[in-house]
Amino acid sequence: MRRIVLLLLLTPLLSAVKGQTYNLTTCSGIAFSFSEASEPVGTTYTWSEPTGTGFTGGLSETTPRIRLTGTLHNTTDNFVTAIYTVTSSTANSYTLVVSVTPIPKVNDIPDQTEVCPIFFSTPQVPLSGPTPNTLYFWSYSGINNGLPTFGSHPSYVPPYTASNPTGSLIQPLISIVPTINGCQGIPKSFRMPVKPAPDIASNSNRNLCNGTIAGTINLTSNVDNALITWTNSNPSIGLNPTGTGSIAAFTPINTGFVPITAIIDVTGFSNGCYGLNEQFQITVNPIPEMLSVSDISICGGISPTVTFQAPFYPGTSFNWTNSNSSIGIPAAGNGQINSFIVNNFNVVPIAGIFNVTPRLNGCNGNPVSFNLEVRPTPQVSAVGNLIKCANTTVGPISFGGSFIPGTVYEWQHSNINIGLASVTGVGDVPAFTATSSFVSAIVYKR
Repeated sequence: MRRIVLLLLLTPLLSAVKGQTYNLTTCSGIAFSFSEASEPVGTTYTWSEPTGTGFTGGLSETTPRIRLTGTLHNTTDNFVTAIYTVTSSTANSYTLVVSVTPIPKVNDIPDQTEVCPIFFSTPQVPLSGPTPNTLYFWSYSGINNGLPTFGSHPSYVPPYTASNPTGSLIQPLISIVPTINGCQGIPKSFRMPVKPAPDIASNSNRNLCNGTIAGTINLTSNVDNALITWTNSNPSIGLNPTGTGSIAAFTPINTGFVPITAIIDVTGFSNGCYGLNEQFQITVNPIPEMLSVSDISICGGISPTVTFQAPFYPGTSFNWTNSNSSIGIPAAGNGQINSFIVNNFNVVPIAGIFNVTPRLNGCNGNPVSFNLEVRPTPQVSAVGNLIKCANTTVGPISFGGSFIPGTVYEWQHSNINIGLASVTGVGDVPAFTATSSFVSAIVYKR
């Protein structure tokens, strides 16, 4: 049994007064002492056996002592008084009235009924004992059940919101210590059982694609065999509005142009107790569709611009592959094609097959294909400058130098006064009679 030792040392008048009465309060079974502070140093005391009832331990003392000491035991549940007559060696006498506090008691407290945590409060637990004005202190240790670790009240343990951070029943032992005037009595204990509340394991948000089967979403609890229920705020995503247990695989639906989202609320229930809701989101993204791309045929040495579009699906990106990187465009890339110069060093056209895949929020659309043909660039051999006399025959002038089958040479000149009537032509420059000494340039086209 733990007790608080309360020593009340009387502060007397500044000068000893014969016949003065002093009062002192002590706990039952706890030693106390008394001396008159204004007496000279070395004063000794003798005292008579205390008068009164309801206590034991009061003895007289005929041998002079420096101070009066004693231990009184209160045998009742009420305050009792022991009265001492004290005589000092200075021939002064005093009356000492000692009030003996009873040993505080608390009546038996039954174990309480199991309660659910989070949403429910524990019952108010009445506390009582045989002695009025008893103050009851409570304490407990171990797993937190929601009750403050320490506290006190004169008549009850107050209700509190129960807590149980585990997955099984907890039964904390709450100790009640009765006290009166700082005197501790014999503690008694009771249990306040708290059931577990099913705690649903957290789930990350899901990002799904229209038409692509979503795997099972496992829903679990820290409490074995808990009933798990869930609701879906948006059944249009292809998932039922309600269900129990884990969410089975389903085919998400979104035939629109923008993502749609559903909020999934999950609740656990076990042994009459609900847990806190766990919430996560399922977003279903549309499958982007891009516009078709026409086949392209261009000459080598040119930088083509190929634009990919998905006008109904903002934010779409494009990944592409090229079957023939020898045309000057890499085998794979993303975005638009606008920064490459194509090449063809052969004598026949070459082509790359491009497959373009639109992608939006992690969802791939149907690929679009097109061909990009690069034609070879024909060459022409240089023709030296000609100086002719007037009225003489010039030509014909022939062109060559290209190894590309079907090459056609186009030409033009800048001065008809030389006798060549046609300013432009195809093939060789026909023979003509020079009619002037003016110089004219002939430009060749391939």
